[in-house]
This record gives sequence, structure tokens and C-alpha cells, in this order.
Amino acid sequence: MNLNFIGSYRVSLRTSKQKRIVGSQSSFVRCNLGRFNENFLLSHKRNTKRVASAISEQPIAPDPTSPQHSLPNALNAFYRFSRPHTVIGTALSIISVSLLAVQKLSDFSPLFFIGVLEAIVAAFFMNIYIVGLNQLSDIEIDKVNKPYLPLASGEYSVKTGIIIVSLFAFMSFWVGWIVGSWPLFWALFISFLLGTAYSINIPMLRWKRFALVAAMCILAVRAIIVQIAFYLHIQTFVYGRLAVFPKSVIFATGFMSFFSVVIALFKDIPDIVGDKIFGIQSFTVRMGQKRVFWICILLLEVAYGVAILVGASSPFLWSRYITVLGHAILGAILWGRAKSTDLESKSAITSFYMFIWQLFYAEYLLIPLVRLKPALVCEGIKNISEPQGEFLIRPFSKAEIKEAVWGSDGDKAPGPDGFNLDFFKFFWDVLEEDVFRIMNRFYREGVISKGCSASFIQLIPKVENPQALGDFRPISLLGCISKIISLVLARRMKEVLGSIISETQMGFVAGRNILDGPLIVNEVVSWMKCSKKRGMLFKIDFRKAYDSLEWDFVDSVLGQMAFPGKWRLWIRGVLSSARASVLVNGSPTAEFNCFRGVRQGDPLSPYLFVVAMEALDWMICRARSVGLLRGLRLPNEGPSLSHLFYADDAILMGEWGDLNAVNIVRILRCFFFVSGLKVNFNKSAIFGVNVDSMEVRRVADLMRCSEGSWPFVYLGVKVGGNMGRKASWAPLVDTFKKRLSRWKAKVLSFAGRVTLIKSVLDSLPSYYFSLFKAPKGVIEELDRIRFRFLWGGVNESKKIHWVRKDILCLSKNDGGMGLVNLEDFNLSLLCKWLWRFKMEEGSLWARVIWAVHSVVGRPAIFPCKGSIPGVWKNIVSGGRDLRNKEVDLESWIVWSEGQWRWQPPSGRVFSANEIRRLLSRPPVDAGFKLRWSKLVPPKLAVRIVVSNLHKNTKKSFSETIKDMYSHISERFWQKSPLVADDVYETKVINHLLSQDYIGKLAHINDAVG
Repeated sequence: MNLNFIGSYRVSLRTSKQKRIVGSQSSFVRCNLGRFNENFLLSHKRNTKRVASAISEQPIAPDPTSPQHSLPNALNAFYRFSRPHTVIGTALSIISVSLLAVQKLSDFSPLFFIGVLEAIVAAFFMNIYIVGLNQLSDIEIDKVNKPYLPLASGEYSVKTGIIIVSLFAFMSFWVGWIVGSWPLFWALFISFLLGTAYSINIPMLRWKRFALVAAMCILAVRAIIVQIAFYLHIQTFVYGRLAVFPKSVIFATGFMSFFSVVIALFKDIPDIVGDKIFGIQSFTVRMGQKRVFWICILLLEVAYGVAILVGASSPFLWSRYITVLGHAILGAILWGRAKSTDLESKSAITSFYMFIWQLFYAEYLLIPLVRLKPALVCEGIKNISEPQGEFLIRPFSKAEIKEAVWGSDGDKAPGPDGFNLDFFKFFWDVLEEDVFRIMNRFYREGVISKGCSASFIQLIPKVENPQALGDFRPISLLGCISKIISLVLARRMKEVLGSIISETQMGFVAGRNILDGPLIVNEVVSWMKCSKKRGMLFKIDFRKAYDSLEWDFVDSVLGQMAFPGKWRLWIRGVLSSARASVLVNGSPTAEFNCFRGVRQGDPLSPYLFVVAMEALDWMICRARSVGLLRGLRLPNEGPSLSHLFYADDAILMGEWGDLNAVNIVRILRCFFFVSGLKVNFNKSAIFGVNVDSMEVRRVADLMRCSEGSWPFVYLGVKVGGNMGRKASWAPLVDTFKKRLSRWKAKVLSFAGRVTLIKSVLDSLPSYYFSLFKAPKGVIEELDRIRFRFLWGGVNESKKIHWVRKDILCLSKNDGGMGLVNLEDFNLSLLCKWLWRFKMEEGSLWARVIWAVHSVVGRPAIFPCKGSIPGVWKNIVSGGRDLRNKEVDLESWIVWSEGQWRWQPPSGRVFSANEIRRLLSRPPVDAGFKLRWSKLVPPKLAVRIVVSNLHKNTKKSFSETIKDMYSHISERFWQKSPLVADDVYETKVINHLLSQDYIGKLAHINDAVG
């Protein structure tokens, strides 16, 4: 279609109306009458040009020789009356924003297409009402500006126009009401109000007379209502999802705001003649055609420039290319067309106005492709149950709030309010009602008020001597109200995570231990080395993990896990209300709003991060199932391992190969696109097992990451090292020395030094001792440091040790100081794994042990292959070391009513202090070599072993069993659980014997022996 040709006006008016126009603008009429005579000679092309002219908004009058009310002419008149360019723009905008609500291919269901069709039909009817009412109110102006319109040309009478407008308004509301979508209905209602106020000629209305108000009306309808309301119609009504606006919708709304302003300004340029005659003070009348024209061009170019910048910052390559190239091309075309437009020609200006509408259409075709963040759809991800969902959104109770406050550490650094939770605990009777009202308000609204959501960001050094900003870790210091809300939500979320988080995630899930991951990695590496199997381990370092997590992604994963909408609204409220200021030399900077990330220091943040990492778990499992990633398949029908997560500490493993390495990088990049969590490949490292170092370096270059060296540290524990060497324990020894170097033995009393050793030093090695058997030289070195400090030694100076070490390690009631015997403590912690192995046989780490160490035809309670050195071998050997060390609690257990029960000598209820007092007593002359019960808490069990490990009992294991036979009936051998006496507290009243009772004890003794 020749756009330069589309400008001729063909006017067919009655003689009386022609005279009126000639009287006011004779030159304008003469021009158009000349065009009419030319078009009359070309009447055989009338129908084709009428269609083309209607699309391009050019005037075509009806053929005077045709019957006035023939069907083709009636349709043509209605076509011009409907202002087709606005109808097309409305339909395209609804389709475009509806596509932004699509998250997966299955969303393209009949329900979706019906919802889009309903919105288009209702909006079409309302569009007819708005443009029709505008024509009814502007008949006289249109006789000058748009004489081809049916009302201005006389094809429609005023009565006909009123009937059409009223009928279509009624049908629009009728469709909206029948559909039942509130977003759709309110969009129609607000459009009705604004369209009426814009056009109708009554006092206080007819807002089109005021340039700024007229522009705001068009902006509200075209940019805001069309984008947001119709998106909500699909998102909430059709799909039934939470009303969350992704960045693509925000981008579309912002960009279309520029276009709407341009349309509002430019539409008056061709109509300047009529506007001047009838006193319409448009921007064109006030400022002139040329100035308004170039203002519109500059606004559009600015909009394209902003779109290019936004697109260039997108991490998604497809979105980046479409946004940058598409808007750059459209901007260049716009500028070229504007430079060649003759501003003195009305036909050229009208043609350019229709060109802007064509750009409007093109933008709506681009918007669905310009997703700033692609959506990740995790088909088959675990969902919470309906009862769990009801549990999450139940009303808050005073008891629950108090339990959350009392269960937290109250002496942490205060936030902007200056209080910590100890203050709330002390004045709880006074503050309880206020806190309860705040929680109820949060329950209803899901928003934390501005004054309560502020926080301080304190930088904590990550290295010994920090030099740059990257050497610090930001920690958020929250206000008490915000912290209490997060505590309550975190406690609820913790209850349901165990059912939806995969077993490869070890962190922040009840029943899982941080050391499970290092144990698995060490055993797998030892197995690969012994079996000569080539494999790779990729240790991931996320760049600013907690600070980079996208809120939309968290909400998306929560929705796919079937979390209730109210819960997601609460989470969104907690995240979006975050405001922070940085503490610089103790003084806070100006506050700023947070738009992404979860705050370190917020009790809720770890659980949200675990949920986000579950999406990465799904991606890896999906890649493994379709053959893109080859994990490590363990022998003896063991599990297939490909990854382990502990919050942002992640490690991937698999068979060695270029394809595996490349696909790992691709998976992590895809995860970055959807979540915002970017892998720092410079700090990430790949490790090869049974692979030449040159080959490892080549694959590291392929992945653009670092080449790892053995041993490496994972979760604070060494992997692949020989922990039987004293040098491997150097970090622990150095930590001991550093802690003591901060204190001067000469300024502390003996009691102060004892307190320091018991509170600080005795707990330092527990992490290493829980996984590795310490060499004797390490134990001696640590004891040397401890006791030299105890007796007042400084640096290498020596003082007389007035009491033997074994005496100092006794309890105070037995004449000692209650210090920990490190060797016994180490053995006790290692033996806890044996107890867990029998009680957690279905866990991932236990299945890995069975797969790696079990031997076909040689069943064992604790399988252990001597040919595979590693952590598990040391754990089992630690159990064997207990053969000559007895642990006895027979005096604390009584047989009553066919059950073994805890019976404290004092007869009082057990408490933490009571346990410590009882465990510090010397053992009686009876006992078992290894007694772990399913019902004994690990912490209590370790204390029991430590307090008795260094004591030798007089009775052997077999003699003890014979003594017990006289007290045990036949039903004792049944596997019915022991029932605790209700008098005792739940957390400490447990039983010594496991479900297999004496039979299991005998087997354990034989296996260890």
C-alpha cells in the first residue's frame, strides 16, 4: 500500500452542509471537491480503495448512486464508525499481555483462548462505546477535521449514534458480568468512566478540552488499564494464580506509557483546524504543529533508547537480541520517516499518524518475546499437601508467637529500633498484646509497615586481613518486629520443608546433618580412586548468592510447590518491604529499598534459599533423566549421585567427559537466567579423579573455571586428604592458638582460664572430631596447648602442671574440673554415626555407605571394606576402640511393667542441669560396650559416652547379659517400642535400648569386636 498516496480526501456532503463548510474554510473544501471529482471517475475501484482507506484512517464517502441503506454501505459505515485502528490496537494489546501470563506450554489450553476471546469481545464493545460517544460529542468538529465519519457526513443520524453507543455499552458490561472476572469488569467500568468524562459535553466534564487531562485519560486507558487489568484477568481469573506482576508486564506498561502520551499528543496535529474553530486548547493549538511533532518523535526515541538499555542488561540472550535489535530498527525507521515528512501537508501528517499506530502494533508483537526473565516450569516437583497448606496459613496464636521469640537467640546485635529480643522477653507481659495485634495485621494485609521493616547492613570480614569490599560479608541487623514475623514464618516453613526438599539438600531441613555431605563426598572419592573410575567434581561458588536471588523466581517456585496464595502473599510482603542502610564506621547511611535478594540475618532467608535451590535440583535431575548429564552410579544398586547442596554451597559430580562438563555449564547458566543466581566461574573449581592434570586443565579451560587441587575444603571439612597425618589437622591447631593468643593467661584467674577452656576450646574441635579420627599426635598437641594455658603458660613458656590430665577431665563431683577428654570425645562423636547408620537406613548417606562398602554374601551390621580408606573406615575402627572402654548406665535404668525406664536417682523430673549433674557421677560396676538407642537424643548420648568412656567396668559384656536375662520376660524380645513414663520431660526421657534390644546389642558387640 502506497502510504504517500493515502491522503486524498473524497467528500460527499449534502449541499447545505457543503455551503456551511465553504463559508468557514472555502479553500479546504475546494481541495477536497477536486479530489472528489477525480474519485468519481474511478468509481469502479471504489470498494478496494474504501477498505484500504478505512484501515489507514482516510476518508471515503458513500457512493451517492448507491442505495443509502444497502448492506455493504451499512457495514462500511459501521467500519468507519468503529475507528478500526483503535480496535486493532486494543485486540493486539490484550493478546500481548495475555501471553505474558503464560508460564508453560500447557498453559495454552482452551481455557486460555476462551479467556482471551472474552476479554477481546468485551473490550471491543467498550471501544465502540468510547469512540462512538466521542463522535456524538464532536459532530461539528468532525465536519471539519474528519468529514468522512458517518455522523459527520450524515450517514448516521444522532439518534442512530445514540442507539449504537448505548447498545454496545450495555453489551460490554453484560459480557463482563457473565464472564465473572472482576479484573475484566473493573477494566470495562473504569474505561467507561474515563471515556464518558473525556467526551461528553456537560459541566465539569469533557476533559478533552484540557490538554493535560486529555493526555492522562488516554494514558490511563491505553497504558495502564489495558496492560494491568487484562493481565490480571488471565493471571488471576483464568489461571487462578497470585496477582504478581513480572518485570515483563512492568516493562510493557512503562513502554506503552510513552506510546500513549505520543498518541495523545499526535492525534491533535491533523485536527488543528477544527480544534481552533471550536476552542479546543490542545497542545498543538498552543505550541504549534512542528514543535509538538518533534516532541512526539523525541519521546518515542527516548522510549526506544530505554528499551535498548533494558534489553542490553538482560542476562537472557534471546531477550537481549530481540529487545536491542528490534527497538534499534524501529527507532531508526521512525527517525528516517520523521525526517522525510512534510509538516505543511495534512495528508502527510495524517499518514504519519497512522504510521505511529503501526509502530504501536509492532511493539505489541515484540512484547511477548521480550521476557526479561524466562520462566522455569518444574514439572513433577514435589508439592505440599492440603493439610500442610492449611497449617501454614492458620491464624497466629499468642503461644506460637511467644514460642518463636523464646526459641531464638535474644542477645544478638540490635537493628534500627535499638532493641534485641531479650528486651521483648523481659517485658513480654507488657508487649504481648501489641505484638499480637501487629501479627494479626500482618495476617490480614501481608505487609510490614515502613517503620518496622528497616534494617542495618553490617560488613563482616570473611578473611583474616580484609583489604577490599569483596572481603566482607553483609549481615542484616533487623528490627525486632520484622524479626519476630520472620521467626514465626520460618518455624512454620521448617515443618513442611522435609516433605518437599530432595535428599540431596542437607541444609535447614529437620533430620539432616551438615556433615552428611562431606561424608558422602569423601566416600565417593575414595571409592572412585580404589575402583580406578574416572570422574569429576565441580565445586560451585555463587556470586553474592543471597543478594542476587530474584523475588519473582522464589514466588514462582513456591507456587509450583502448591504453597497457598496467602502464604506467598506474606513472603512477597516480607521481601518487598525490606529497606536497609549501611553502617559505615557505626553510622548509618541513607535508607534505600531492596528489589531483589534475601537478607542474610533474616531467619526466613535460609528456607527461601533452600526452596530456590530445589529448582536447580530439579533441573539437574531432569538433565540426568534425559541423558544430558551423567552422574556417578554407585555399585550394589546404590544411588546415582550428581549433586549435593547445602544452601549456596554446592558441588556437582559425574563421569569424566567434555560433554558432561559443557552441559554442567549450560545448566548453571540457564539457572542464572531464571533465578538471578550467577556462578562465579573464576572461583569455582573442577577436580578430576584418576585423571591426568593436563586433562583437568584442558577441561577447566573449556568450562572457564579454575583447576582444583587435592585436598579441597567443602563445608569446612577437607575432602580427599589423608586425615591420618598430623599436617592435615594444622588448621584446627592454628585455630586453637589464635583463640588463646587473644587472651593473656596472666590476667585471668585459674577459674577464668577453666571457663575459657570449657566454653571455647573444648567445643572448637567438635566439627572435625565428628567426622575424622584424630591422630594421637594431634590430641597430644591440643592437650599441650590447653593445659599449658590452664597452668598459666604464655607462648612457649612452661609452668608446673600440679594435677594430672586425667584427673582434670573428671567431673567436679569426682574431684576434677569437668574438662573434656579429647580422645574420648572424638570416639564418642564418631560412634554416633554407627547409631545413625542403624536408625537412618533410608537416608542418602546411609545408602551410599551400603553401596560402597557392602560385600555380596558377607552381610554385616556395619559394612566396611578395608580396601577403601576413608572416613567410614575410621568411624568403624573408632567403634572397635570401644571394646576395652565401657559405658554404663545400668544404675539409671530400671525394669518396670515389662519396660526399661529412665529412673533418676533423685526421683525428680529430668532437666538439662539434672542430666549434666547425673552424667558427671562415676559409673557403677556394670555396663555395655556399645549402647545406642533409637530414642536417645544424639547430644545426650554423646554426653553419656564421654562421661563414662575412660572408665573400666568390672563386668564383661557376657556377664552383664546373663544378669539381665533374669529380669527379662519373653515379650521383651518383641519389637514393640518402649513407652516412656509421662512424668518425665519429652526431650530428655528416652531409652537406652534400641528396637532389637539385647539381640541387637549382642550383634553390635560382635560386629565391633
